[in-house]
Amino acid sequence: MNYIIDGYNLIGKITSITFKDPEKENKCISFIEKFNTQKKQKFTIVFDGKGPQNTYPSYQYQGKTSVIFTDNEESADDFIIRKIEKAAHPSNYCVVSSDHAILLAAKKLKIKRLTSEEFLKQLLHREEREEEKVDMKETNIDYWLEKFND
Repeated sequence: MNYIIDGYNLIGKITSITFKDPEKENKCISFIEKFNTQKKQKFTIVFDGKGPQNTYPSYQYQGKTSVIFTDNEESADDFIIRKIEKAAHPSNYCVVSSDHAILLAAKKLKIKRLTSEEFLKQLLHREEREEEKVDMKETNIDYWLEKFND
């Protein structure tokens, strides 16, 4: 699955990151990268490239996560809509945003969509399941250690 994420929209939903933080984009990228563990899963985070220094879009890669800062003439919303309109295989994509225009465009194109809140719940639920797996393994080890030490 290729996730296209509305970066600043997601930052607004992550309680540990504030818009005042000068490192907010890097923290968001690190937060997402922590969950980018499945081989056939890609995350693309799109941020508005506000400011006169952004005369063209910039593309960066952090681990398996792609990061795009749009130029100052195009919003992240417009970039995301343009990108999904060009998707050759819409069923391979999922748009993450709480912006109604993006979600409506994705719906019309039959692209899976999640609000930023739903996406965060899925990520945090996945993290909880991973922690449970670790706890189960530790419990099993403790159980067998007790059996052999008796």
